[in-house]
Amino acid sequence: MNYWCKCDYRLNNSTDPDLVTLRVYSEKEWQDIVKGGVIHFDELPDCTVYMWRCPKCERLYVFEDNKVVKYYVLHDIDEISENNRKLLIRYYKCKCGDTLNCQNLNDTVRWRVYSDPEWWEIFTEDVRMFNPADIPPPSVDVWRCSKCERVYVFKENTLIKYYVSHNLKEIID
Repeated sequence: MNYWCKCDYRLNNSTDPDLVTLRVYSEKEWQDIVKGGVIHFDELPDCTVYMWRCPKCERLYVFEDNKVVKYYVLHDIDEISENNRKLLIRYYKCKCGDTLNCQNLNDTVRWRVYSDPEWWEIFTEDVRMFNPADIPPPSVDVWRCSKCERVYVFKENTLIKYYVSHNLKEIID
């Protein structure tokens, strides 16, 4: 499939692994998968959210049924005070003032986001039966504010990127 990013970069997911696809599981979805124990590779549920990340401008596009339903624009982390850039044990204060807390696993605040190359690296061997609990965590920790939909990307508990949800009309016009 092809899609043209707003920056005029042609996004394409036709290679294995591709450089644009992100597999997104909420922490609750992932815990439900892990609870099931050992499974066959073909039984691993598809993620409910597929995103593409533009390698040129880093916009994020959320797809459902091969249609973009939401998109996010990368913002400068300097907009967030240096004191607020650290992920505190189990919560983070969003720029909108809301507290992001993953103590409640029914919430979808914390996301497990695997790039396509990360996913392929996990399954490089001829894996048939495996325990999802043995899958290593993604290289980054991603949190989404359910109030304003900002997305925060942490590496080793330090904010490295953040995105703001934008109106789809911007990319249609």
